[in-house]
Amino acid sequence: AREFENLTLLGRLQNEGVNWQNYIQFAGLRAFDKAKDATELIYVHSKLMIVDDKQVIIGSANVNDRSLNGDHDSEVCVRYQDDSGDFGKTLRENIWKIFLGVENDANFDDISIPEWFNAFRSRAVSNTNIANQLFRVVPNDAIHTFEDLPFYRDNHIIETDQNIRNNLFDQVQGVIADYPLQFLKDEWYIATFSGCAGIFNNLVDSLDLFRTTNATEWDEGM
Repeated sequence: AREFENLTLLGRLQNEGVNWQNYIQFAGLRAFDKAKDATELIYVHSKLMIVDDKQVIIGSANVNDRSLNGDHDSEVCVRYQDDSGDFGKTLRENIWKIFLGVENDANFDDISIPEWFNAFRSRAVSNTNIANQLFRVVPNDAIHTFEDLPFYRDNHIIETDQNIRNNLFDQVQGVIADYPLQFLKDEWYIATFSGCAGIFNNLVDSLDLFRTTNATEWDEGM
């Protein structure tokens, strides 16, 4: 799949010497449960955009033909405009507090945009590193092909000492985590119906193999 890297936007930026990580972040949300010794991804279907705290859009549509052509899926969207910025600012800060795990009374006004950008990045990296020490997390940047799944299953080492595991759980802050952009990066399927179905079926088969040959669930610890 490496010959197709030039077809991706990120690949083309990298080839031009642009460090895109300085301008945009891709992150996911992950919950940790110390009592159950488990973790899971948090899936949010709604889409949210906040622009300058004055324009807020919350909707269900995806950026694809099914949502945007107007002749397939039903979608709903709410646009809220507030020139004072009070609503957008309050919504944004409340979401950031959840993502970063900061106190509700935290004052955001004295923190610059670059500082926020770096805070999100460092928190996502930290939580992801902790997850990888505690669990065999899939999807994962260490898995570039379907063949990598059994290797990851058999060779990825997790912490087994319960005291250390408890300490790692205590270090988790918020729910933000890195999005695994390198997951299956060396697999390539042409964007056709059969191609999409093919990658889905292969992934399901591989994960079934991963689960049934492992002593515990792949996203649980000991």
